[in-house]
Amino acid sequence: MESIGKYATNGVPITSIHRKLDFIFTSQGDSVELYSHGSDNTVSSVSTYTGHATRVINAMEFIDTTIFASVSNRIVIHDIARTEPLRRIIPGLDTGDSRGNYSNLKITDITTLNRDIISICDENRFVKIYDLRQNSMFRPVQLFRDSSDSLNSIAYDSLNHCLITGGSDGVLYRYDIRKGLLVKDPLEDCITCIDISTQDGTVLLNTFGGLKELNLAIGSKQGVLNIWHKNPDDVSFAVQAKYSSLAPSSPPNSRKRQVLSGGENGCVYMWELSTADRHSAHSTCGPGTNASVVNNVSTLNLAPEGHMVGCVEAFHTKANNDNNNNDSGNNNNNNRAIFGDGEGYIHQVSIHE
Repeated sequence: MESIGKYATNGVPITSIHRKLDFIFTSQGDSVELYSHGSDNTVSSVSTYTGHATRVINAMEFIDTTIFASVSNRIVIHDIARTEPLRRIIPGLDTGDSRGNYSNLKITDITTLNRDIISICDENRFVKIYDLRQNSMFRPVQLFRDSSDSLNSIAYDSLNHCLITGGSDGVLYRYDIRKGLLVKDPLEDCITCIDISTQDGTVLLNTFGGLKELNLAIGSKQGVLNIWHKNPDDVSFAVQAKYSSLAPSSPPNSRKRQVLSGGENGCVYMWELSTADRHSAHSTCGPGTNASVVNNVSTLNLAPEGHMVGCVEAFHTKANNDNNNNDSGNNNNNNRAIFGDGEGYIHQVSIHE
């Protein structure tokens, strides 16, 4: 990994980050900020999206190419062409309090099932599904409350049509929306972040005990494929971890899967594992598991000690014509990642193959 840019914003901690074309969206404080990323390697503010009434935004998710949602103790739907919200959804204390009482407990994460359906998880142990085609007072079309503690992250497995969520009780919950089934996978550690591979549906978990990759078709014990460890000084694991994008030009037999994570000591981490290694025999690292412990971590210090580097998004850029050569001295790689930190800086990193 190599740092190729550090951009100052408004100084407010960045809680989530997304990239669309040459634009970067960040949630900072009670607003979403849109920045343009210029050819001169700078960022400039374009728009500010509001609607959260001083509540800190915890997560943000694109619903389609022009519509996105942000969550605090409410859900706000935005159109990128308008700074005023399209609509607000304020969840009730449970199914929606008929007396008009609204929850001040924060919504911790959001995911999209399709362009009409979204789902959230919250501190009050709820998973709620909303249909955005409703025209009146928004009520969840489905609601679940099976966790014994607050939920921290939620993701949608489009390959298996399952909502996957987890939190402080250390249990991974899988809701099969089509069949109406719930599968619980007890783990040993608090789950702070969930990501799903778009290639094969394997699940990446950021936990207090490390990053774990699971094949949920097998289960949480036998299905642990890999475990990644960070710097021993960075023990909280309370930040995001994501699968990185693969270069589309890479031949299948040489593709490598990369896992990226922020850190709470100012560092970011990357682990690399080839597809072939993934299916080889693994050493035992715990009772009932066949996972490999992957310690070949690349570490890059982006921020001062004690400044958290949290949210991350990986992407692939098109090669410039000037760089389309195979000289041995050139690193002709266009895999990138952007990170947001607790001081309001955006960091761009080049991921070397």
